[in-house]
Amino acid sequence: MRGLVSATDLSAMAATLRGRPAFRSFVGLVGRVAAVLTVREDLLEAGRCLALLAAIAEDRLFFEDDSIDQTTISGALFDKAIILYARATAQGGNQRDAILHEDRLDPALLDRHRELLQLRNECVAHYGHGDNVDGGPLVRVAVSWSEYRIDDRQGFAVAAVAIRAQHRDEVASVLSMLIEAQLTNLIPIWHKVERKLHAEMKHLRESDPEFERMAAAFPFDPDELVPDIHAAARLRSGIEQACVMPDEYSIRRPKR
Repeated sequence: MRGLVSATDLSAMAATLRGRPAFRSFVGLVGRVAAVLTVREDLLEAGRCLALLAAIAEDRLFFEDDSIDQTTISGALFDKAIILYARATAQGGNQRDAILHEDRLDPALLDRHRELLQLRNECVAHYGHGDNVDGGPLVRVAVSWSEYRIDDRQGFAVAAVAIRAQHRDEVASVLSMLIEAQLTNLIPIWHKVERKLHAEMKHLRESDPEFERMAAAFPFDPDELVPDIHAAARLRSGIEQACVMPDEYSIRRPKR
């Protein structure tokens, strides 16, 4: 019979112990666990964006309000999926260590991975035409000059027309393959860091009589972490049943 004994907020505990040599390994491992799990969530969310994009393209997702511009929604989902993938595979940053290194990718996918990051840098995060994108440029721009004869007078008009493809099926297909590959690569990384944290917790309990007392001072409180009573209740239930699904606690905007 399974029963919850205790739940500790290791992130809060590690933040307090940071800078103390005896807990350097513990603090590093807690940060590593957070990095691996948030990278996984970025990849899963990117996949959800692509699934919604496909549903819109195949007319499986309908909007009752005709004023909703589905092309704008498609563009937002496409851009978000690319940004999340780039964020998940970023090689280090101020807030999260690099987790998925390029040498873990199959050589056949490595070039596509780099092309995807280039697309993010040159066309999504910054302005660019994307001339090398599969299926043609994402952005086409034309400036027109028109001259008119109005009675005995001459008139002119200048216009700039920018056409942006909201998504490319070819890019979405490649991105879907990359997400699947990266999630697969993440599995052994997670198992390794999970084992290391378990071993470090065991070591600290056996070598430091004060560790248990310190841990008790940092109870994990779902209500404090998640400012939504329903999401907090799901999180609490998941902890009690040892079945926490990180992607189930997003907070939805309430309907008016």
